Amino acid sequence: MPTLEEMRDALITTIKNELTEINGYPTHRDVLNVPAVVIGAPEAEFDLAMGRGLDKWTFPLFVMVGIPDLDTAQRNLDKYVNGSGPKSIRRIIWENPSLGNVVQDCRVSLMKDYGAAYETAKIPHVGATLVVEILSTGDDD
Repeated sequence: MPTLEEMRDALITTIKNELTEINGYPTHRDVLNVPAVVIGAPEAEFDLAMGRGLDKWTFPLFVMVGIPDLDTAQRNLDKYVNGSGPKSIRRIIWENPSLGNVVQDCRVSLMKDYGAAYETAKIPHVGATLVVEILSTGDDD
């Protein structure tokens, strides 16, 4: 069973392997550079199968871009949150559902909060939230 840290790391690594320009952070307070993906607080649903066979983890994945101007920011954000395309995070996860053999399955199930405003180091960003569902074995064996 992967730990939370292993799941976060695998998610960021999987995205960064294809999107080398994106920065990955485990928390909001760590964000220094955009474009960025930030993994939010997870939720877990345990015991989806008999005998601790399957756990479901849900992570908000905040996708942020800088705001040189709003039109450019929206075009930049769209590339990452589209359902498909060369920079689509959903596509990257769809094509790498085990996150490098760390989990059983992973998928982006929802996009929400499009246009959300963020600020770190007094620098404004705009973004959206992708909801990522991870299935992992619940057993330690």
